[in-house]
Amino acid sequence: MELTFRTAGIGDLELLTESRLRAIRTYRHLSETAPLPQELPDAVRDYYRQALASGGHIAFLALAGERLAATGGLDLRREMPSYHNPAGLSGHIMNIWTDPAFRGRGIAWRMLDLLTAAARERGCLTVSLHATAMGRPLYQRYGFTATDDEMELELPAEKSEP
Repeated sequence: MELTFRTAGIGDLELLTESRLRAIRTYRHLSETAPLPQELPDAVRDYYRQALASGGHIAFLALAGERLAATGGLDLRREMPSYHNPAGLSGHIMNIWTDPAFRGRGIAWRMLDLLTAAARERGCLTVSLHATAMGRPLYQRYGFTATDDEMELELPAEKSEP
């Protein structure tokens, strides 16, 4: 079946939410039925609703008929203008996800083409992403290089004094 790629809109909130939750399960190595935090679906839906409306996020869908085959998103970020980035714009690629039944067909590569083109059209000089072990070889072939400045800190519910 032929795939159709298109920009997602507000009418696609449920598809985007579904893909984000499936991506989270994939990234976390969870089963499709593993429970997620109860508030997560609504929080994801609200994020997309606000970010798509403001233009701060661009999402693409790959559809096989009505079936969601893949997604990808681009967060547009403002940062302090600098010598190398006078406009202070950068993009963060996120939620690259392909349904397992559609993997190995070049869909993620096409998604990267769409996302990087969208970033360039909006004046971004760089894009970043977080890569899973499964995705890293693809991103390296595409031209991404590893950096060590993207890190994550999980904060406990209450901070204890040392």
